[in-house]
Amino acid sequence: ATEFVEGQTLRAMIDGKAMPLNKAIDVAIQIASALEAAHKAGIIHRDIKPENVMLRPDGLVKVLDFGLAKLTEQQNPQSAIINPQFHTDPGKVLGTPRYMSPEQIRGVEVDARSDLFSFGVVLYEMLAGRAPFEGASIAETIAAILEREPLPLANASAELQQLVARALAKDRDARWPSSRDVLAELKRLKLELDFAARHNPDAEEQSTLTLAAALPP
Repeated sequence: ATEFVEGQTLRAMIDGKAMPLNKAIDVAIQIASALEAAHKAGIIHRDIKPENVMLRPDGLVKVLDFGLAKLTEQQNPQSAIINPQFHTDPGKVLGTPRYMSPEQIRGVEVDARSDLFSFGVVLYEMLAGRAPFEGASIAETIAAILEREPLPLANASAELQQLVARALAKDRDARWPSSRDVLAELKRLKLELDFAARHNPDAEEQSTLTLAAALPP
């Protein structure tokens, strides 16, 4: 038996459009909270993507499909390293290419920071309406993840830019050290957004429209 979760996937909610900034941050906080709980239990998801995030009608966010998850055997799950799993086809790595970390693509050992990279891809897509790394083929997408930097999120605050950029660092040692740290920073940013919204109700809508319009089609 499996749990039935009513609602829509994050993929359906994005649908090629930037989400309202405050909504994107709220969803990101809940995803980061789920990752913190999983990583604390020694579980690495390894397939974080919009299709695996469900938004219930009451606003609760559920992270789904732990089918590729790996239970670590380390005392410290935030820095635990595990061996990647492969399909029976030689060289084919488990995961979804557009959301995979550089270390997943290379087939080397991965740890909880790999989930944080995938989380960064999802957060970027929520804010921009498009993924940070795209290509006409899987090979081009992989090359973009390994070699290119994403376009800046225009008119995002410096703090939000830094949060996303740090999550998307190609060197995992340069990423956020843990989901707990990402969660704390997201909560701080949400407090600032809530404060700004109380004093300027139009600020969030203007910011969201500019974020979407500033990126090339």
